[in-house]
Amino acid sequence: MEEKEKRPKSKPKELSRREFLKDAGLVAGSAALGSMALVNACGSTTTVTGPGVTSTITSLVKSKVAGPGTTVTTTVTGAGQTITAPPVTTTVTPPPVTSLVNVAKSGCIAWDATKCVSCGRCLAACMAVHESGSSYTLSAIKWFENKWFDGWDGEVPAYPFFCQQCSSPECYFACPLKDKALCIDAKTGTRYINKANCNGCGICVLACPLSPPRINLDQPSKKAIKCDLCKDRTFREVAALKLTAPGSGYTSVPKVTFSGGGGSGATAVAQVGIPVASITVTAGGTGYTSAPTVSFSGGNGSGATATAAIANGAVTGVTITKGGTGYTAVPTVAFSGGGGTGAKATATLGSGPLTALIVAWPGSGYTSVPTVTISGGGGTGATGTSVVSTGQACIDVCDRDALKLTKAEERL
Repeated sequence: MEEKEKRPKSKPKELSRREFLKDAGLVAGSAALGSMALVNACGSTTTVTGPGVTSTITSLVKSKVAGPGTTVTTTVTGAGQTITAPPVTTTVTPPPVTSLVNVAKSGCIAWDATKCVSCGRCLAACMAVHESGSSYTLSAIKWFENKWFDGWDGEVPAYPFFCQQCSSPECYFACPLKDKALCIDAKTGTRYINKANCNGCGICVLACPLSPPRINLDQPSKKAIKCDLCKDRTFREVAALKLTAPGSGYTSVPKVTFSGGGGSGATAVAQVGIPVASITVTAGGTGYTSAPTVSFSGGNGSGATATAAIANGAVTGVTITKGGTGYTAVPTVAFSGGGGTGAKATATLGSGPLTALIVAWPGSGYTSVPTVTISGGGGTGATGTSVVSTGQACIDVCDRDALKLTKAEERL
């Protein structure tokens, strides 16, 4: 989903430090002076005289004006009079401009509000992977409650904001330590903070054109925090497994192993859909005037149901109505009600398909998808594939496909 910015109604329009840096203009307050010096952005001076003039400078030469011999006229409005300074010829030297042609393109994290459930796992993962801290303020993902927004549609109760890795990154251009503190990765185009050189000035926060800004400033450390698309998270782990064929005839849990992929350490377990196949009455009991209720417990499965039959006050048999699924051990059979006592029975498991493959430990270092092998358990035909992590921590922990990595070429 393409992100649409929402800004508070109450936020006033104001000249920010970002505007100051972008335009290199100068805004001054009022001064009750008989003579005052007007200094433009490049250091040239115009002197305006007049008795008791209270002046407000509304605009001066900006650094975007280029070329020698530029003529600048400044008008100052005072108490009951207008004083126009004489034309001044000045040489304006523009600051160096970084060509956007040379700025590498970058992808970004895209968020789908229709799939998000506001679990906050992406926020926690970002904080844990990058800052090893316990405060969500250390996460590069911004998180706000919906009441903060003007016209919020209420699809989800809270809204995560991700750095958009802008094609024209104003934070990068504004940073006084550009290419030292705020840098662009030559390979991926990621705009990121090099904390070793960041001095915590906060100019990047002011320069961010999005609302709220996508850069945090951690006050205790005086370092900026910004999404870097996990550029240094070079390891890859097995993030998920997909059961491509359930097979059949499994009487116990088969073994799941990994091979290839360049990594190591990943382990997984299978869930087996073994049902209860039959029940044998071992004691009929006495005194039953109606059929007792049959219940199952244990065995790690669920869903098995059965009905009992009685004759001459004793339980004579049990018929399975549902075999259930997932039993890896024989469940306990119990009887209740019916007016009698003493009935006992034992269950026998059948065979079934696999129902799921679950990652027990993700391993690390995988550069390609490892092969999944399923063996043992008495059955045949089950197959599965593995999914290797994207490298972005927030995407890896999102289990509802609400986040994805949008590639640079998709944003052109």
